[in-house]
Amino acid sequence: MYKVLIADDEEKICFLIRDIIHWDELNLEMIGFASTGKIALDKIETLAPDIVITDIRMPELDGLELISEIYAKKPEVSFIVISGYRQFEYATSAIKFGVEDYLLKPIREDELNETLRKICDRKNMQQNIEFQNQLLREEIMDARLERWGRLIELLLTQNSSPITQSSLNKKYHCNFLYEKYY
Repeated sequence: MYKVLIADDEEKICFLIRDIIHWDELNLEMIGFASTGKIALDKIETLAPDIVITDIRMPELDGLELISEIYAKKPEVSFIVISGYRQFEYATSAIKFGVEDYLLKPIREDELNETLRKICDRKNMQQNIEFQNQLLREEIMDARLERWGRLIELLLTQNSSPITQSSLNKKYHCNFLYEKYY
């Protein structure tokens, strides 16, 4: 389940966004509202949302400043910008910080939910890749330990004279430290 924070200085817009999102279908959880950029910044740092839906124009800290600050610290947070402004500068600045989408007011339910679906799909894929990578790392470590174990067993059973740490390291291109060798 991904956590969503909604940041807009208009309370009715916050409620509208909350009401049109398909929370259960998208497996999303709302963790709160923020009426200023500063409050949004504090909530992002304490509540750790996965997705932030923010307005561009807000008191104290505008949406782009908020995104810029968070992007520098937590690039994994996904942003959707909601704005009443069609200005090209806003959109290009938002894209620079990896904003997922720039939606114009009035907000369309289908457009917002499709954007959220894409974000969730991408995050699910990233989690799956991270899980697969972790499994591969574990398999590699297991194989490495098994291989080292076989090498040690071979050395112990086939050599009648003791093998020094340096000769073992040199002959088998190992890097046994004294403690591990001993």
